[in-house]
Amino acid sequence: MEKRQILLEIGSLAELAAEFEKNLSKGGTFIKGLAGHPVNEECDLVLVHPVDRSKTTLPCRVVLAVGEGENAGTGLVFATFDAEARETLKRFVTDERKAPDPGSGTSEVQLDPGVELQKNIKHLSSAQRFQLAHGGDLTERIQLERMFGSLVWEDLLRNPKLTQGEVARIARKGNLPRPLLDLIVSNAGWLTNGEIRRALLSNPRIDRTQIGKVLRAAPQREVRDIAKQNLYPPAVRREAGKLLG
Repeated sequence: MEKRQILLEIGSLAELAAEFEKNLSKGGTFIKGLAGHPVNEECDLVLVHPVDRSKTTLPCRVVLAVGEGENAGTGLVFATFDAEARETLKRFVTDERKAPDPGSGTSEVQLDPGVELQKNIKHLSSAQRFQLAHGGDLTERIQLERMFGSLVWEDLLRNPKLTQGEVARIARKGNLPRPLLDLIVSNAGWLTNGEIRRALLSNPRIDRTQIGKVLRAAPQREVRDIAKQNLYPPAVRREAGKLLG
């Protein structure tokens, strides 16, 4: 039987780079809103590049299927992800590309604007980084976090305009300091978001108190799934089991 294909289209070069850092580089991904693929199904993930619309196909397996409707989500792991496969995917994500000018009707091309933005952000002072973390748009914030990592996490997390996707990306960082984990866990609004809860619970640095707060914010059905999923650390699964009684 021919494997089903799952199309993953990402809107911008910065978002693709963020998805690579967060998920793809680790051998899988989680696609919010995707349903209808049972656990253990073998399929092909077709990743579409946002600049030139080229594609790469990654054989994978479904390891997580949660929720329904708008709350649905599907977790995938790549069937093969050795050093060579990872490097091939990295080149697909990071190689500079040129996009056709839709108004020219010819093969003339123009550089992706994200390239120039990255150059500008690279040379910001600490004060300028702070200002951009608090006032930049989504693309600028993603590029800022890509360039400076842990140096801007706290500033970004204190930006009231930070999107839930950005919060989840930071929450998943294995080197995120515990005070910043606590900052996320203490935000009741963020804990209403399933992607952020899953990101927190997958973080190896989360402690027992923080785990309890996150689990208590989750629907009981989600807690039951967490207790059974080997994707989460043993401490998280134990606390989920205790909460279920």
